[in-house]
Amino acid sequence: MKKLFFVSVVCVLIIFAGVIETAACSCLALPAETTLNQAVRKAYKDSNAIFSGKVLAIAKNPNSGFVIVKFKVDKSWKGKISSILSVKTGIGGGDCGYQFEIGKKYLVYTHGDNAADLGVSICSRTALLEANTDTAILSKIKRPKEFKSFPK
Repeated sequence: MKKLFFVSVVCVLIIFAGVIETAACSCLALPAETTLNQAVRKAYKDSNAIFSGKVLAIAKNPNSGFVIVKFKVDKSWKGKISSILSVKTGIGGGDCGYQFEIGKKYLVYTHGDNAADLGVSICSRTALLEANTDTAILSKIKRPKEFKSFPK
């Protein structure tokens, strides 16, 4: 009887370990030979809006599975965005949410279908702004003449 109980407990643990692992965040890595210039240009192409700004507030809503982060935008490299902008991100703990801190400045790469529904994840190049070398490369990327960031 003890042996059957032990085997049952082990089986349950294996099943739950598999479930926990599948719920974890997983980002696609670029090839090792990718240069910084290539990585930034790919992130530019893949993002709907890119900006730098200071975090003004973080509104947590545990029932929704995400938080809303409000920024004072300093500069935009892609997207038609306002000087105050809110983005969504996960709450953390395996959902790919980026952990912002109020009062700090970030370079933010977003995804989403429109300016009112932008999201951020740890899989993007989003990072603290200080000493960030992406900005020099972003400034050299030539925007199309009639730049449109979101489909209508």
